[in-house]
Amino acid sequence: MSEGSGTSPGWSTAGSPTPADSGVSKLRSMRRTSLLLPLFACFLLGCPPDAPSDSDGDGAPDASDCAPDDPTRSPLISEILNDGIDQNCDGVDGNDRDGDGYASDSGDERDCKDDDAAVHPGADEVCDNGQDDDCDGLTDAADDDCAEGDDDDAADDDDAADDDDAADDDDAADDDDAADDDDAADDDDAADDDDAADDDDATPPGDDDDSAAGDDDDDSVPDDDDDTDIGDDDDTDINPTTIPVQGIDFVEITAGTAFDMGCTAAQVAYGSCQAGELPEHSVTLTNNFWLAETPITQGQWLGLLPDNPSFDISCGMNCPVESLNWWEAQAFANTVSYEEGLPDCYLQTGCNGLAAGAGFECTSFTINATNGNIYECEGYRLPTEAEWEYAARAGTDLVFAGSDTLSDVGWYSGNTSSTHEPVATLAPNGWGLYDMSGNVYEWTNDYYEETYYPAGPSTDPTGPATGTFVTFRGASASSLESSCRVSKRVSNTPTYAWGTVGIRLARTAP
Repeated sequence: MSEGSGTSPGWSTAGSPTPADSGVSKLRSMRRTSLLLPLFACFLLGCPPDAPSDSDGDGAPDASDCAPDDPTRSPLISEILNDGIDQNCDGVDGNDRDGDGYASDSGDERDCKDDDAAVHPGADEVCDNGQDDDCDGLTDAADDDCAEGDDDDAADDDDAADDDDAADDDDAADDDDAADDDDAADDDDAADDDDAADDDDATPPGDDDDSAAGDDDDDSVPDDDDDTDIGDDDDTDINPTTIPVQGIDFVEITAGTAFDMGCTAAQVAYGSCQAGELPEHSVTLTNNFWLAETPITQGQWLGLLPDNPSFDISCGMNCPVESLNWWEAQAFANTVSYEEGLPDCYLQTGCNGLAAGAGFECTSFTINATNGNIYECEGYRLPTEAEWEYAARAGTDLVFAGSDTLSDVGWYSGNTSSTHEPVATLAPNGWGLYDMSGNVYEWTNDYYEETYYPAGPSTDPTGPATGTFVTFRGASASSLESSCRVSKRVSNTPTYAWGTVGIRLARTAP
């Protein structure tokens, strides 16, 4: 058949069916049958529902999508914090796990317990359940809602700071504890009358002033003769007062006296100095600062954030929080600032929207202070390397923080087989700071550079302006003895989160 004959393929010019026509007819018949069968089945068995509409193609049906025309917002999207937008359709800018309308990680009013819908800002305080139901930072009797008319309120004799609490004569710091007359911090040790931490020194956090905030001034408890007791009424205490903030006790460290930083004589004699610790150099800090008495514990972390990043959870709430990266350490400091009504020190950007403690990471940050100076930040932050070493040395040239014998003051591979130990169970250093040699490394504020010491300023150093690695200090419970020295520097990337690294907070004294 030639082209243009006017006939259709498979048909003769006479119009009678060809063999090819028979096959086409069968196919058409089968197709009609295949179309009719579902209709019969639908009639007999019931028709399936139509597929849900997803207008923006983000994988979430329009019925459950808070923005059906916006593919960047749906219940399947991770939340971006503090941008004023509810990406994950839970009703708040942030993550609201318990659905009570308050996020734990963003907003002006944050949920202090985001796994319990009954606990949130504005909730009624339950006065005998041991928790802060209305997220105002006060629990039970300490809350005005439960203690109306109590003139002494949260600081009275029944509260956490009274004579019967952790700082009293019967507690961990009493005459029978690790800090007693026979311990590393006794009259013959680094904190004795001839040492840099005695009553005549310019730098001790505890002076002879009975009017200082937190001093018991209780005439019913006679002053004793123990110069190394922490928290009693004796004017010559190492640390007669701590500053409680969100369940964290801070020690005020007095600056202004130059100290030798790096590989000092005691470190040279021990024999393990490395290149990054050289040279020994004089540093002066000009701002008094607060430093947490211990590493932040798992209990203190969970008091403010819902996700515990720790590997060693079985150690308990009084063990250091660990396995947090540098971004999460900054975020925790910002959380404390927020709860205290202070501006964040760290303005983080490029963050992944996950919660601190659950893999939170960012790409950059700026310091929220004049000229980006960390010492001028108003809120809570990480200590600089210089602040950390100044406080660890406590006016002495000892190998470790508080002693030349590590087992007196620090948990390390030589005296524990555990991953971690509860904080403050060994002796403090001369300024009342615990666990600065061993138990858990602590993130600092500074980027790391091996050659920073020779080039860095001698007054208020802050570390390099940028870097690939960040410094942490203090060593862990699995460290060798030589790694626990006060001058030892260790570093890793900001996203590093391992079970040996924790956090200790600081704040420039207001």
